[in-house]
Amino acid sequence: MKKIHETQSIRTNDTEEHKVYSPIENLQNIESGGPLNKKGLENVSGLPKSIKFLGCVLIGLLGFSMLLVMVLNFF
Repeated sequence: MKKIHETQSIRTNDTEEHKVYSPIENLQNIESGGPLNKKGLENVSGLPKSIKFLGCVLIGLLGFSMLLVMVLNFF
């Protein structure tokens, strides 16, 4: 038998490892056709550069407008 560290998991079947717990999992299954998983969340890096750039610009504009509103409120 292979020695393992006392904090190391004994189970070898890690099929449930990439699942994400959600309290509204049944509704998400109906809406999206399947449960959420970590592998699906990692696919954001696979988006085209133009969409990533557009997202960054929109988030930047949102942050800039919030900062501008806060500054203008004080003056």
